[in-house]
Amino acid sequence: MWAHGSCGILGLNPLSVDVLHPWALLGLGLIAPAVWLAIATRTAAPRWRRVLATALRVAAVAALVLAVAQARLVRRSDKLCVTVLVDQSKSVDPSQRQQAQQSLRMTLRALEPDRQTAVVDFGGRSVLRQLPSGIRSLPDAQGEFARDFTDIGQAVRLALSIAPPDAANRIVLLTDGNDTVAESTAMAAAAMARQAGVPVDVFVLGGATAGDVRVERLLAEPQVQADQPFTVSAVIHSDRDRTVRLSLTRRGQIVDLSADPGQPDKTVRLKAGANLVPVSVERIGQGGFYDYEVVVDAAGGDPAEANNRSTALVRVMGKPSVLIVDGSPEGRQGANLYEALRGAEVAVRQVGPEGFPASMLEFNYHDCVILSDVPADALGAPQMELARQWVRAGGGLVWIGGERSFGPGGYSHTPIEDIAPVSCDTERYIERASLALAIAIDQSGSMGMPVAGSTTKMDLANNGAAAAIRLLDHRDEAGVVMVDTHYKWITHPAIQTMTPPAQKRLVDDVLANQPGGGGIYCHTALKAALDELARARASSKHIILFADADDSEQQEGCVEMVTDARRHGVTVSVIGLGRDQSGNDSGFLKRVARAGEGRVYFTDDPRKLPTLFVRDVALAARNAFIEPKDGITPALVAVAASGDVDPICRGLGGLPRLRGQVATTLKGRATLLMHGPRPDDPLLAKWQYGLGKTVAWTSDARGKWAGQWVSWEGFSKFWLQVVRWAMRNANLDSPVTGWVQVNGQRGSITADAIDPTGEPMNDLALEALVVSSDPDTPPQQTPLRLVGPGRYEGQFQADRVGAYIVTLVDGAGTPVDATGAVMSYSPEYRVREPDRAALAEMAHISGGRVLTDLNDLFAPTGADVFTYTPIALPLVALAMVLFFSDIVVRRFVLPETVLRWLTPARRRQADPAALGRLRRQRSARKAAEPSPVAVALDAQAARRPAATAEEEDDAAAPAVRRPPAPPAADSSGGGMAARLRAAKQRAQEQIREKGQNGRP
Repeated sequence: MWAHGSCGILGLNPLSVDVLHPWALLGLGLIAPAVWLAIATRTAAPRWRRVLATALRVAAVAALVLAVAQARLVRRSDKLCVTVLVDQSKSVDPSQRQQAQQSLRMTLRALEPDRQTAVVDFGGRSVLRQLPSGIRSLPDAQGEFARDFTDIGQAVRLALSIAPPDAANRIVLLTDGNDTVAESTAMAAAAMARQAGVPVDVFVLGGATAGDVRVERLLAEPQVQADQPFTVSAVIHSDRDRTVRLSLTRRGQIVDLSADPGQPDKTVRLKAGANLVPVSVERIGQGGFYDYEVVVDAAGGDPAEANNRSTALVRVMGKPSVLIVDGSPEGRQGANLYEALRGAEVAVRQVGPEGFPASMLEFNYHDCVILSDVPADALGAPQMELARQWVRAGGGLVWIGGERSFGPGGYSHTPIEDIAPVSCDTERYIERASLALAIAIDQSGSMGMPVAGSTTKMDLANNGAAAAIRLLDHRDEAGVVMVDTHYKWITHPAIQTMTPPAQKRLVDDVLANQPGGGGIYCHTALKAALDELARARASSKHIILFADADDSEQQEGCVEMVTDARRHGVTVSVIGLGRDQSGNDSGFLKRVARAGEGRVYFTDDPRKLPTLFVRDVALAARNAFIEPKDGITPALVAVAASGDVDPICRGLGGLPRLRGQVATTLKGRATLLMHGPRPDDPLLAKWQYGLGKTVAWTSDARGKWAGQWVSWEGFSKFWLQVVRWAMRNANLDSPVTGWVQVNGQRGSITADAIDPTGEPMNDLALEALVVSSDPDTPPQQTPLRLVGPGRYEGQFQADRVGAYIVTLVDGAGTPVDATGAVMSYSPEYRVREPDRAALAEMAHISGGRVLTDLNDLFAPTGADVFTYTPIALPLVALAMVLFFSDIVVRRFVLPETVLRWLTPARRRQADPAALGRLRRQRSARKAAEPSPVAVALDAQAARRPAATAEEEDDAAAPAVRRPPAPPAADSSGGGMAARLRAAKQRAQEQIREKGQNGRP
């Protein structure tokens, strides 16, 4: 037989043998010369021995040739494996999917022993739910399927890769057939399945479509000039004639579309099919990005409301926009900055920490964001990560100090610190006091509650303590005690000097801590901490008590104990998990902090705990602020080889004195513009992060430290120059204009480059940086290639719903344009009818069927399936045994009993007389043949002189038997020859005697 390019050499039913390398069978030609040599070679061995040895040799050669040819045993298989592909995308009606899976479960209950099932779930990503097996149950779907998309081709390819080779295979596809990826590979996968002999059966799942209205697109110019009117239009699809109401928002604010002041939306009459509906005519004077969202209210219900909205992104080329996010008391610092900037050619807006942008779209409303004395816990990690991505894409950030900024604000190891030119970690002055720190942490049972995923409250408290310990150096001491109804120090000794090994060990032990049980015993915690701090050698001593604001036990005597400790130089701060006003024990915790002359922090969000620990330790270590008694005279640093100052500081003379600043450390690639008392105390620094720029001012902008600066005549000029340098620097006069489209996991970028004379620019090296509004999606960089005169194109991955901001960069790394697009909703909601034609074509290409039910899944496929068992190694072993047997048969003499057994019975019963004659004839032949000794003696005699006549007469005389005489000694060396002659004579005499007696 022949199968899959192999050569069949033996056919047996139901067993066959084939080989992978037919050319190796030419080696069987070696059998002929082996047989010829065995026949042509005459040996005295019996015939049966020669025949058996030849047969063994031929069999060994044949076995070796088959091994080289990779021989395999081939058996016909009756197994069948069905791989079920279940569409988990959003376009499939969940009720239909559940019904199909229920039918599948009923079918599996009657599964025959030689039938197997595998299950693959798919959307934009395919996930294996069950490997091929004979299990008669269907497990529940698990995993991330990327439900916003459908990729049928990927699912079919995964099914082919797991198909067992020893079974007939079939794929059953449960889907609506709507491929929503940019480049569908479903038909190619069906052709691949046919080539593999695997039919693809399809079972159509539908979506709820009756009464559906969807907004296909919202149309607007991607880029307009300030005060230039432009039209916003919507393409709306309806499955029947109906009346709907439209509403429009700009940057989240409602746009009035109606003459009626109380009714901002408007009524629109739709026809069946696609409708182009003008929504509004817009005119904007302030520059920046503007997102427009239209929403359709379909009276009478809509089966899929997710596709009733769409968003368009418009960039207005006008006055730059600056956002001031201020967290200072009563907003005084932000007010000073607002007054300094509002008279300049920038649009300024001031908000509190709650107004910090919460999405990539909101960040792109502005060209520069000023972060003014805002603590990190007021922002949140997701927003800070968005800020990092926005700056990397070209945004500008100015970070201003204060009592709650930089290190004291808890920014150590945060995304804001990453993008800043200074670090929150500082080296303290040598004369500053060392610190002994004891952290008492609540590890009661409630701390084991999860907060985000698998992260617990205990994990966050541990992270906070570890971050606080990392702020200390080798002159400090620290220890951590875990408290519920008892206390337990993390390390021994409890308070250790923070050498690098001890610090790392303490951090690792804290992070590995697990919650216990019971409640938080405050008195036990404080007493344990005070007892150990009494043995510490540091100049200042501090305790952080972390407790539950709703359940702090053992309150008696705590305030008095802390008051007494304060007289001995120990300060106490409290971090309460809970609300300040509503916590049952928040008042008690405040009294403890007040008695210990420390600080008190309350939060009901455990995710803010690390920030609070870091802030308190930064303040307690007295390395957070630099406040010399004589104040600070800012020192201007020349940054150019010519001695010119940086554009930020140009024209600034007679800089006022400051009373203080936040201690920071300049990063290696940053540019230092001003410093404080020492050259390594950065006061003003800048650098570029990605395509964006950041500036750090480590003093404040209000009366506490910078009172003289606020009243200084150059205050406005200084801050305007800072903002102008930092803001988004996409060139307004650039000859490059780009726009973006997003469709089915793929984004397309198009850019036109036309010089002022109208000629296309074909020699640009353009690259695009794409930032998604999803903080979990990393930025993408993609080159743009020239596709026509002055036209460049590129693509990027767009597999998340949301905004994509694109910054175009030239070969020098300078941003030349910024644009973007929004994926308003999943493409799964764009097409609601099942694509029956595509599914039928897939079934036809692969040789499958269009199923109307799932009862006939395991019908035979009609394909011949064989299993292959390699036998090359057994054949090599057999050849070795056969060669060894051949040697045994040819070389070894078999025992007499075996010879009698091998001799035929007719030979064992032969006539004794005939046997006697045969023996005599054999003896005569042996006598006639000269012995080797005689031959040697004759040769020696031929070399001697001729014999005398007397010697000849003696030789001719009849032989008389004499007893053999002992050989005479021959001193001349001829004794050996004499002995040989005597032996020859004796042998001849014995032969004559045997002949005379008639013995054989």
